[in-house]
Formats: sequence, C-alpha cells, structure tokens
Amino acid sequence: MSSADLVSIEIEGTSFEVPNDEVLLACIQYIVREDVPVLGRFCWSNECGNCEMSIATAEALLPTRRRGCQTQVAPGMRVSDLTPDLRFYIRDRLTS
Repeated sequence: MSSADLVSIEIEGTSFEVPNDEVLLACIQYIVREDVPVLGRFCWSNECGNCEMSIATAEALLPTRRRGCQTQVAPGMRVSDLTPDLRFYIRDRLTS
C-alpha cells in the first residue's frame, strides 16, 4: 500500500497512518495486523457494540459516540474512549 492510499488519524493521542476509504475497525485491524491478524469479538455488522468509540472531526463541534464497524475513516479524525475490547488489541501501539 502506497503512502498516497493512507490518511493520518489520531487514536487516544497517538498518530497512525491508516488506509483511506476504510471503516475505523478495519483501520485498527490494519494497525495491529503483525501481532493480531484477525480481530476477535467483533460482529462487523453494527450489532454487538464491541467497537464503540468517541470520534471527533473538524466538522463537528463535539465528539460523537459511534461504532467503528460502520464509521468511514477521514483525515484528521481523532478517536478516543475505546471499548475494553478495542483497547486490549491496540494497547501496545498507544504512546499515552
């Protein structure tokens, strides 16, 4: 994947380059792919709620709570308040 296909987002204060035009849950899977090839405990169909997170964008005044399996990534997006399941998978990549 070339750098032109990646966008910069922030998760819990740490910057990451992730694939453009993907949902956030797939982007987290991309970030941890070397250690965890397949994320478990996620339905990927907006039913389980295990991928909820707070998302702030330049267009919104306040962060909103959304599901990562249904939310398209956007450049400059800031993600916080991960569920325990998501935090478990990405914990070793976070700097704060």
